Amino acid sequence: VDVVLAQEALALAEALEDPWLGARGRMMLGVSLTFDGRPDEAMGMLRSAAEVYAELGD
Repeated sequence: VDVVLAQEALALAEALEDPWLGARGRMMLGVSLTFDGRPDEAMGMLRSAAEVYAELGD
């Protein structure tokens, strides 16, 4: 997934105020940033998604 598309998906999820979609958007952006060669930013997004998933539970 292109980084710009992933950023747009995350922005939409946040606008909808849906924590599950937001976490998925962060995961998608994290993966995109990894493939874009930006590992530090990717890890930040992935950690953020993991925190949301931990708060929401199963």
